[in-house]
Amino acid sequence: RRLCLVCGDVASGFHYGVASCEACKAFFKRTIQGNIEYTCPANNECEINKRRRKACQACRFQKCLLMGMLKEGVRLDRVRGGRQKYRRNPVSNSYQTMQLLYQSSITSLGDVKILDALSNYEPDILSVQSSTLQSNQMNSANSTSSLIDEESANASTPSTTSSVTNIKCENSNIVANPDAAEATPPSTPTSSTPGGATPTSASTTCIFQMNSLTNNNSDAHDILCVLSDLYDKELVYVIGWAKQIPGFTDLPLNDQMKLLQVSWAEILTLQLIFRSLPFNGKLCFATDVWMDELLAKECGYTEFYYHCVQVAQRLERVSPRREEYYLLKALLLANCDILLDDQSSLRAFRDSILNSLNDVVYLLRHSSAVSHQQQLLLLLPSLRQADNILRRFWRNVNTEGLVTLKKLFMEMLETVAR
Repeated sequence: RRLCLVCGDVASGFHYGVASCEACKAFFKRTIQGNIEYTCPANNECEINKRRRKACQACRFQKCLLMGMLKEGVRLDRVRGGRQKYRRNPVSNSYQTMQLLYQSSITSLGDVKILDALSNYEPDILSVQSSTLQSNQMNSANSTSSLIDEESANASTPSTTSSVTNIKCENSNIVANPDAAEATPPSTPTSSTPGGATPTSASTTCIFQMNSLTNNNSDAHDILCVLSDLYDKELVYVIGWAKQIPGFTDLPLNDQMKLLQVSWAEILTLQLIFRSLPFNGKLCFATDVWMDELLAKECGYTEFYYHCVQVAQRLERVSPRREEYYLLKALLLANCDILLDDQSSLRAFRDSILNSLNDVVYLLRHSSAVSHQQQLLLLLPSLRQADNILRRFWRNVNTEGLVTLKKLFMEMLETVAR
């Protein structure tokens, strides 16, 4: 049986365009014909159901309108009979309306300008040389503000290569590896990644992988040292990447710093999960640093590991294309709920990314664009949760003195009031 959309009682049919009961139909008709104005004695948020529909006429009338009852359907001359001049909307009309909203004027991915920047400046996956285990005397990266200033000075000089690979990390054993954008663990068969890319089949020597603790006589301290250094270097690359996104440099410098400090953990987690998709149960931190359940337990990283595996399973079901991944990652940077100096510029920045995501999803998915984009956006809360897990873990590591964190990593771990 169909229920009344206003009060939940049994509907007698479609009245004024909405499935409704006789009581709500008559109430709506009386209100329109009598041109009656109601006032809510409370805060205009009264609950309207079968038992309480007479408690507040103002809220009941507002709910009638909210559910879609049409004022034009009521005959003001009070004459009975005669067919109305409007057609009842089909049940699926709301979904069809959403599909219309997703239609775009662009005809190809080349028309989405932001994609050029995101694809050209996508950070390369890092590689850790084996000497890292013996030497952890890597120079700390600069602070966030100095890196942003440095990038701003170079922003006027376009380069044919990614700016993030041009950021030099002196005395570092961790390097960007543009030739190994898709790494393959020795124990895992080569498989296709989302978006059509194929991992390299080149043999890689993994410093950490399944059962590596026994083979390399490593301990939790070694693992945490390598991971902390990786995060420190990736932060440098994320700052360079963010500077290339159209609209980001229009924000005040202080706002840029806040956005990066709030979103970096979500961005790096999405990067980690996306590049780990082809390899079930393994997280690819670098071309030669892989983490499985055994390794996660050894270094106390299990909460973050299990959370990433769960998000990876959800992301795999969505099967995102690389273009969608680029825009979702950019959206993480703009999806900020902290108070900034220039909120209007932030809204414009976020809207441009959302519009581009809308265009890309429509081009790639068309008939399923609505549901697909909904599934992509539903991943955002899980990434925010991963942010909290990651920050809490590394703050504890720093507090307990297990590893000496680099300056940039320390700065980015500081809490920003949301």
